[in-house]
Amino acid sequence: MPRVAGEVKLHELKTWPEPFQAVWEGRKLHEIRTNDRDFRERDVLNLREFDPSTQTYSGRQKLMRVTFITLGGSWGLPGRLCVMSVKPESEFWGGGVE
Repeated sequence: MPRVAGEVKLHELKTWPEPFQAVWEGRKLHEIRTNDRDFRERDVLNLREFDPSTQTYSGRQKLMRVTFITLGGSWGLPGRLCVMSVKPESEFWGGGVE
């Protein structure tokens, strides 16, 4: 089913420990992903820390809002990838769950 213009979607995403920690600390404000989910500006990413060696989630998660997206095929980025600029969702609502 196609998305309605302006519709905001929540994406649940596995995130390995090292990049998750950088997001948790506020040092990493971008996500590079295969664009297989129709990512769009204003979407919310629920980044969930996942350990690939144990195939388990740690329980830590962080909600991030997509503020800008660079689609593959531009700036030398392969066509199937995208780079999303993100901010903590709490910055949009003045608090909230992270």
